[in-house]
Amino acid sequence: MNRFNLVLSLKVLIAILILILLYYFLSKNKSIEDVRDQSCENELVKYLKLKKVNSNYYYKFVNKRIFNDTIVFCFSTFNGYTNDGLYGIQSLYNPSYIKYINPKDWFVSCSPIDYYQNGYLYGGAFGQSFMERIGTDGSYKSYFKKYEDTLFYVNKCLFYDDKTAVVSMNGIFVFDRENEKLIWKHHFQNKHGERTINIGHHRILNNYYVFTSPLFPELKTDRDAGNRSFICLDLKTLQVVWSKKFSYTDLSVEIDALPSNNENSLLINNVYGINILDVASGKVIWNYKFSKRKEKSLPCHIDSSNCYYWENDTLNCINFIENKLKWKKSMSNFIFIADFKNYFIYKHGDLVCLLNINNGKVDKTIPCKGSIKFEKIDKYILVDTT
Repeated sequence: MNRFNLVLSLKVLIAILILILLYYFLSKNKSIEDVRDQSCENELVKYLKLKKVNSNYYYKFVNKRIFNDTIVFCFSTFNGYTNDGLYGIQSLYNPSYIKYINPKDWFVSCSPIDYYQNGYLYGGAFGQSFMERIGTDGSYKSYFKKYEDTLFYVNKCLFYDDKTAVVSMNGIFVFDRENEKLIWKHHFQNKHGERTINIGHHRILNNYYVFTSPLFPELKTDRDAGNRSFICLDLKTLQVVWSKKFSYTDLSVEIDALPSNNENSLLINNVYGINILDVASGKVIWNYKFSKRKEKSLPCHIDSSNCYYWENDTLNCINFIENKLKWKKSMSNFIFIADFKNYFIYKHGDLVCLLNINNGKVDKTIPCKGSIKFEKIDKYILVDTT
């Protein structure tokens, strides 16, 4: 084979490889769309009398939030060397407006989005001890960098009016955001007053910021390491309004991951029982103590007046305001999806079931081949059946 034919063969081979890779990429993206069970989505939307606003592949990723009528999301392919991720900002009032930001000029690796306002995204800098702001105009600003020696990694930022509560691994630090002034702090420490590291749980309900702080007693067993003190800070006055200790709070139950349809009550679930607190006073509204300690906490959920918990293959519905059992239903191997309007929505096998919360009876079943996510965020619902 002469040199010309060799070069030609190599070019043909390269062209074939490019075509194969292109086909694979297109097929992969197509397969992602094909696995969506759109019939399930459409029937669920129709039955619940929802109005479809828009669909976008990027909505399926974890880092997404809705602020007023704007959805913001993040998709990252960070591999430890390069950052090929992007941020997206889309108006749900006018979905034709969408803006993508490629942050590869900054080492942010698509950090979780904690807040969005006036064209700016806010969140903790990836692996750093400060907050950053990224603008749709391409601008970038860091916050609280002069406190890098005080903060020890920024895990989360929570926003209330002109204040930002920074969740650091060594404590909680509240700042006046625009002036970047530290106005309140709480260092994590053990009972001996020694500072320690904690991640904990965090949530803002109305003007109250509830977080956990570690209580490390003299440990008899590894299980005792889960003791937590729940602290409630009034963000208007910067005064601690109550604090309570709970033994071995199950770390899988994160108060900031609970649905936000009840802004007045707080669910604290552990291996000893279920507790529902009034956020403003810290008073226990209702509790259910187990006869003996369980290996793990029960699957549990609350809405504005009901507590649903699953025990011994039975789903129980308790009106915790009146302390009255409303109904119970034998159920096994179900996956809770959401509560919406008058329905407790769950997945059982290949069916999405809509259980009427007033009587405990299933009003509607919808075939669904794969998994389904049904997220209520603000006044919008995100449905994903991939």
